[in-house]
Amino acid sequence: MAPAKPRFDEVKLRALAKQQEIPLPETIRILEPSPTVDKERAEYLGAWGGDRRWGHGGRHMILLVTYIDEAGAAHGVFCFGPPTPHTFNQKPANYFAFNASFEADGLEFRSGNGLFKYEFKLRPDGIMEGHEQVPGDRHPTISIERID
Repeated sequence: MAPAKPRFDEVKLRALAKQQEIPLPETIRILEPSPTVDKERAEYLGAWGGDRRWGHGGRHMILLVTYIDEAGAAHGVFCFGPPTPHTFNQKPANYFAFNASFEADGLEFRSGNGLFKYEFKLRPDGIMEGHEQVPGDRHPTISIERID
């Protein structure tokens, strides 16, 4: 499969990540989906982020959706900035690769350690709504935009 035309502006992405102290992978590659991949799902591909924080006071984050296959599996990288006093998890800024699936509520995946569940749903206005399930029955949300 050939690399896609960029679905993000790497200069803007790296500037935002630097400003928010979010580590990113050295190389970011978004692969163009097969023509048989549903167009609604293909819209998830790219880089997503912005000025908002989880639960209005938590971490900044960037979501990179790098590949979607015909079966509905997606792959990407979840990147997060440093914690705030309101952040459940006080570990330092980092990122992890994820394998996701499309469910009724959109794209779903778990953190590497399995403690956190993430759901991201693309709204008709182009904003991505994120929901996080963390231990202690907390459910912070975030709205992120395509970085293009």
